[in-house]
Parts: sequence; C-alpha cells; structure tokens
Amino acid sequence: MDDARNDQRWHYCNNHPSGDCTRACKFNSMSNSKVFTIGLNKSASTSLHVLYKQLGLSSFHHKSWRSGNPAILKRYHCFSDGEPKSLERLDRMFPGSRYILNVRALKTWTLSRLAHIERMSKEKRRYSMGSAWECSEKAVRGWIKHRNKYHLSVLRFFADRPKDLLIVNFVRNENAPNEVCRFLGFEGLAAPPEKPWKNANPKSKANPEHLIMLMNSAKKLGIQDFELDYDLLCPSLVSAGQLHFSPDTQFMA
Repeated sequence: MDDARNDQRWHYCNNHPSGDCTRACKFNSMSNSKVFTIGLNKSASTSLHVLYKQLGLSSFHHKSWRSGNPAILKRYHCFSDGEPKSLERLDRMFPGSRYILNVRALKTWTLSRLAHIERMSKEKRRYSMGSAWECSEKAVRGWIKHRNKYHLSVLRFFADRPKDLLIVNFVRNENAPNEVCRFLGFEGLAAPPEKPWKNANPKSKANPEHLIMLMNSAKKLGIQDFELDYDLLCPSLVSAGQLHFSPDTQFMA
C-alpha cells in the first residue's frame, strides 16, 4: 500500500505553516477524508476508538454516526460502534476515506453479545432494538445470518478497491495495532501504542446456557462446528459456487 504520508489528501494544517506538525495533526486537518470502523458491535470497536485517540486522532464512538448525520461526520475524523446505515452514502459523502472492518470469531462474538445483553438486563438498562436484541436462539440465528450477509456486502463493495479496506481481528491478532497504524499512514513510529483492551475479555468463561444456545442455533442453520472459529464468513450459509472470499482473516494473503 502507498505511504499515506505521500498521499495528496494529507496536508499541513494552518497552525503549522512551516510544516512542523505531526502526522496526527495532518490527519485531523484533512478536509474530506475519514476513517470509518464498520464492523459489527462486540468486535473490539471500543478498543479501536481508544487506539485512534492514542494516535492523536479525533474520534467519535457512538451509534449516532451510523445514519450519516452530517453535523457529526464533519466534526470528527474517526468513527466506530457498529455498521453504517448506508456504506454507499458515506462513500459518496467522503471520497477517499479509509474503512476498517473489525471482525471476530463467530463463537466469541455471539457469546460476547449474549453476555452483554444479560449484563445490561441485570443492571435494568433498556434497549430499543426489540426482539432482535435479546438472549434467545431466534435472536442468535438472526445475528449469524445478518453477520454473514453484511460481511459479504462489504467484501463485494470493496472488491475492486482493496487498498481502501482493512479487515482486522483486533481480539485475536496481536499485531493488529501495527496493521491499523500502517493502514492509516502511522508506520515507523518510534513507540507504537500498546494494544488497547477496552471492554474486551476474550478469555472470560462463557455462560453454559449461552453456549448451548449458540450450538443449537448453529445446528439449525447447518453450520459446522469448525466454522464457529471463523471471523469473517460461514461457508455453509453461502450458496454453492458463490464463496469468492476467505472465511477467516488467518487465511487471507
């Protein structure tokens, strides 16, 4: 990938006319290029938000950006916390932007969602997402099918523009911070930021009831056990001859 420091979208800000400013300062002064973190929630999006801030970038972490609110999108340069309502609209509004699809193994992603819902329920915090956001096999099956469909749509959207998209498993990949830094043009830092673990606990013990719920859901969908470790796609949910992408980031070149 071309070094972003040589990209015409990067320029010196008005506060440093002599050119003595940091890469973060240059990045934040870009007029129309953004960084959109477009992975589903519970895939380390909060950790990525922390990383952006460690790099000195202006970052917004809340679902309210997803609808394409111009007031929010124009104020910050990095966005995270779930999928956008329209990827096509963002691409039209902010040409030349970078996109990060943060992914996670199907098993740990599903269990993390269930644990989150259960925890919030105990704290009596309400959700406005209806039956799609509850601890039930029906909800889990819906998540899995939507995850596959959404990831496929992102992969197809960027099929001819691979340099605009970074797919990263921030939970499993220890080198993820370096990959993100390199993607954003921050490679070569004397002291790269340590990997944030905000709201992440991949080694926490799963609720046995949640595990049974997941396994029953996978069985009803015809998903093989080994596919639960894939972080991108479930081949069993893709029509024969239509799987043109790797099902897991470990298999990607």
